Amino acid sequence: MSDLLDIRGDLAEVVDSLQPLTLRRRASDVEVAIPAALGSTLQTAEVEPSGGAVTQSEKRWLFELSEGSDPVEVGDVLVDPDDRRWTVLTVEQRTSGTQTCCKTQSLAIRYDLRQLITIEEATWEDNGSELEATEWTAVRTAIPARIQPVSTEMDRTQAEPTAAARFRVYLAEDFSLNQNHRLVDAQGTIYQIDRYEPADRIDALAVVEASAIEVASAP
Repeated sequence: MSDLLDIRGDLAEVVDSLQPLTLRRRASDVEVAIPAALGSTLQTAEVEPSGGAVTQSEKRWLFELSEGSDPVEVGDVLVDPDDRRWTVLTVEQRTSGTQTCCKTQSLAIRYDLRQLITIEEATWEDNGSELEATEWTAVRTAIPARIQPVSTEMDRTQAEPTAAARFRVYLAEDFSLNQNHRLVDAQGTIYQIDRYEPADRIDALAVVEASAIEVASAP
């Protein structure tokens, strides 16, 4: 027997306390609005020793997609009204394909450890001697992340010593990042991407190794 009751007919009309969701296709900017969904929490537990910073919640969602929409696929993301991301682990079609039941998981960064990251993409132009990034456009905004300092390297070869700060950034969503992208935090600090590790499982976090190239000044 399924964990969530199969509700026949128009889901939005027969069930109270439904929530709207946004469906994001895996590693793309395609979004689909889901007007009404029924969710049931399965479990909440710490994913790894993190002082309570990273938690793992599982939830099952039942909803109907609009006619003509592509079916939900494993690895897609559902975003709830609280902006929490739920990665789809399994998909089941019900009542002759009109209803979709998804088991999902959320890797959340909470409280004072939660930060928001914007992914920007460069527009390149040839200035005669080399390619130059002349414009940066936001391609994904408000991604929950944890920015963890890793090291600071001092360069004393110049007249004025400089320091290069390196970070490890955990992202709540997987995105195909490369040399054309950079990260910007909510304070305006810009991070150059040195290395990108996509999530090795759909229930894991993507990791970026980055250097701060422009640090936001204190107010």
